[in-house]
Formats: sequence, structure tokens, C-alpha cells
Amino acid sequence: MELDDLKTAWTELDRRIASMETMVRADYRRRRLEPARRAMRWLGVGQAAQVAVWIAVVATVAPFWIEHRQVPHLLIAGLVLHAYGVLTICVAVVQLLVIGRTYYTAPIVERQKRVAELQRVRIICGLAVGLPWWVLWVPVLMVGAKVVSGVDLYAQLPEWILANVAFGLLALAVSVWFARRTAHQPVRSRWLQSLADDLAGRSLRRVAARLAEVRAFEREDAA
Repeated sequence: MELDDLKTAWTELDRRIASMETMVRADYRRRRLEPARRAMRWLGVGQAAQVAVWIAVVATVAPFWIEHRQVPHLLIAGLVLHAYGVLTICVAVVQLLVIGRTYYTAPIVERQKRVAELQRVRIICGLAVGLPWWVLWVPVLMVGAKVVSGVDLYAQLPEWILANVAFGLLALAVSVWFARRTAHQPVRSRWLQSLADDLAGRSLRRVAARLAEVRAFEREDAA
């Protein structure tokens, strides 16, 4: 074999090896990222379902407080549920927008930033829609009792209703204070870390882990 033929053969071999390495890297990236993309899709489905559910709730509650607008405590209970429903819809839409932006982000580093942002957004949104339930269960009970059985709980048990509302407001204030105090501190407690994972969604933690694996693989490959 002549020298030129040998050079040509080596060049072709190098090209094929490089092509195979590219295919292996692409396959690894695809296999590691597909579960992450699937998790993002399910997060989006969950938020879309939440929007649909709370639109139905708002559509149900609106006629209630309109019908009972002459009864102050029933009017307030209905308006509180209505406002909470609107808040929950807005929170879900915000998360849908962030999820969509994260899903269609291509570079790994940028996607990691988007996932971290989504985790923060979900924690804030989780607190925004979760903490009000310290008090919200009371108007839910009042409206439910009136709709289902026609019983006006406040008219029959005003002290009990007011006591639970007062306790709920106190617990809500303490929870907000605690959340603000720990918001900018590193999480060392395993309980707090578990709570943060629950608020952000454990699937997002797995997504972040997948992205970190792909990022580490790309760094090793580049080195």
C-alpha cells in the first residue's frame, strides 16, 4: 500500500471514529435527557389540570356569593374562595410559562439555570397556594355545608368559626415569618430540604440530577 493510500485510509478511519463518538454522545444525551423532558411534560399536564379544576371551582363559587350577597358571612366566604381560585389559576399559568421556557431550552448549562429557576418558582407558588389553607378550610366548610345540606354553620356555631379563623390567621402569620426567615439561608436541615423538595416537586430534583450527569459527561468528553 502506498503512503498516500495509507494516509487516506487513516483519515477515513479517524472520520468514522469521530462520527461514531458523535453518535455515542448524542445517544447518551438523548437517553439521559428524555426522562427529564418527560417529567417536564407531566409537570405541565399537572398545572394545566389545576387550571381546569380551579376554573370549574370559580365558576361554581361565583353564583354562590352572588346568591348570598345579602348574608355578610356567606358573601365573605364565597368571595374568599373565589379570590383563592383566581390566585391558584394565575399561579398555575405562571408555572406553565416557566415550564414551557425550560422545556424548549437546548444548551445544558442554560437548561440547568431554567430548572433551578423553576424550582424556586414552584417553591414560592407552593407556599402561596398552600399556606392560606390554615384559614381557607373554614370558608370551604361553610360554603360546602350550605351548598350540600343548606346548613349555615356560622349562624349555628359563630364562636367556633371565629376561633378557628383566628387560630388559622395566627398560624399563617407564623408560617410566613418562618418562610421569610429561612428563605435566604442555606438548607442544612434534612426536614427543610425534604419540605423544599415536596414544594418544588421531587421530579424536578431528578431532572436536575439528570442534567448534572449530562453536563459532567460533556465536560469529561471535552477534556
